[in-house]
Amino acid sequence: MFDFLCHAWGRKEGRTMHGAPKILVWDKGSANTATGIKRVLEAIGVAQHPHTTEHPEAKGQVEQANNLIERQFEARLRFEPRNTVEKLNAAAWVWCYGSRYFGGSVPHTGRAN
Repeated sequence: MFDFLCHAWGRKEGRTMHGAPKILVWDKGSANTATGIKRVLEAIGVAQHPHTTEHPEAKGQVEQANNLIERQFEARLRFEPRNTVEKLNAAAWVWCYGSRYFGGSVPHTGRAN
């Protein structure tokens, strides 16, 4: 989990965003609640908000992110399959950094469309 977080939050050429978030909403999986991960997040000032079964709206944030990936990225792979890890990673990069959601061509207007 630590390696993943370092990779996800690290500064990389071409990324428009990097760094640790101020708040992290995630499930209570064993990797997420491990003592080492908790200590690292506390040390760098990341507030952890594991969602519980009593608060389905919190889980909804995670589910919405998963649905976005499934509907837009994974669905595209059915029509444009990638047969190597390198090609899959390249497609993921284009989807993340070329899309309207992650710093792509549609600027933020400050209002709902």
